[in-house]
Amino acid sequence: MRISEALRATGSPFWYLATFAALDLAVWAYLRANGANLVSTALLVVAAASFVAAALTTERPLRSVGSVASVIVGLQLVLRTLVPFRPEPPLPDLVFHVIPLAALLVLGVGVFLARGPDGSRRLAACMGVVALLGLGCRAAIVLLDVRPTFDVPLIQEAAAEAIRSGTDPYLTHIFDSGYPYLPVAAIGATIGSLFGDARWAIVAGDAMTLFGLGLLARRLGLSAVLGATLMALWAWWTGGMYVAWQGFPEPLLIGLLTLSIAVLAGSPRHRLLSGVFLGLSMATKQFALAMLPLLLASRHGRAVFVVALLTTGLIVTPFAAWHPPEFFEGTFWSLLAEPGRDYSLNLLVGPGFRLDPPYVPILLLALAAGWLVSRRVARIDADAGWLAGSACLLLIAFLANRIAFVNYYAIPMLVLIALVMLLSARVPDPAGVASVGGSVDDQTATRSKG
Repeated sequence: MRISEALRATGSPFWYLATFAALDLAVWAYLRANGANLVSTALLVVAAASFVAAALTTERPLRSVGSVASVIVGLQLVLRTLVPFRPEPPLPDLVFHVIPLAALLVLGVGVFLARGPDGSRRLAACMGVVALLGLGCRAAIVLLDVRPTFDVPLIQEAAAEAIRSGTDPYLTHIFDSGYPYLPVAAIGATIGSLFGDARWAIVAGDAMTLFGLGLLARRLGLSAVLGATLMALWAWWTGGMYVAWQGFPEPLLIGLLTLSIAVLAGSPRHRLLSGVFLGLSMATKQFALAMLPLLLASRHGRAVFVVALLTTGLIVTPFAAWHPPEFFEGTFWSLLAEPGRDYSLNLLVGPGFRLDPPYVPILLLALAAGWLVSRRVARIDADAGWLAGSACLLLIAFLANRIAFVNYYAIPMLVLIALVMLLSARVPDPAGVASVGGSVDDQTATRSKG
């Protein structure tokens, strides 16, 4: 069998899951070594190759996608049990080994019960518990673990204090050039700080993501087992605990993005609400802006595009007008001028070489590749085309980004899970029968009626 035939026989959902797993392991190797290394770089190469394979095999589904995802969840839990979620001293408390061990035991019970009567429902319930334990682990990090030494929590706390006192968060200077995120991140930190820690906004963002994935699975008509398994996959990815500990705003961005995807996939009637959620996501951190250009490849993309821009503008404009020089310096100019980080996770640094390409050519390359992938996948499903193109754009931008860190990769990893859901539900099988609920057009009509 030719290599191309072998790839196509496997199916794109498998290769999207393989991309997710490779990125997950790359982050694990990075955190385990407390910096970039040959293993993490090699796994990034594997992730890039897996994504190419996925883009080339869109026409074929993977019937065993749930089984593959459950195996990945099991491996995640083993690693979370054996290896602390962060390398910084002091080592995390024993509870952060016990929680993933408990989740692993619940997973084992679910697999055992799946063999009996009503097994699918019991397995789905156990997978749901596994996902919730992952969310509980994040809450335990905020409540029980030592305070992080990185500057992001200090940046967020300063922004929250500024808003509570009625002053502009973009005048704070924990970060040399001012507050580096967009307003929703500061607003979320403010709400979190009312409960004692700005990082509670991060836990809330992860909760929104799990809810959004469950809603997406339900609206697509996927089995409860598959939906819960993919939720667990997200809940236990390596960087999730570390991002929660450090207080990066990506989970808030991702939670709003997931709700946008779930609403858009559910019914065309809700595309305006999808645009509102996407606009809130874009107003959280600059990376979400990358999801906007390829919306025009989506079936209802123009309406979502306009509403997202209006929503972002309504939130960002007052803050930008408050102190314009400080706003643009913190959110854009300083980031473009930031020097490369030796500890960044990308493909630009290796044995005997270090590359530092300018941003503009990389962004143009990423946008062109994303557009090509989106058009290819859109022939099967327009919404999946938007997500596939956006995942491609983000991966290229981060793999060739001299300041990429663990939190960057969280965004395309979530998009990959959403892609697996969409394609598992909408891609016709080799015999010409849709994998779930008839043809794509039939499913769209059914959702419109519902």
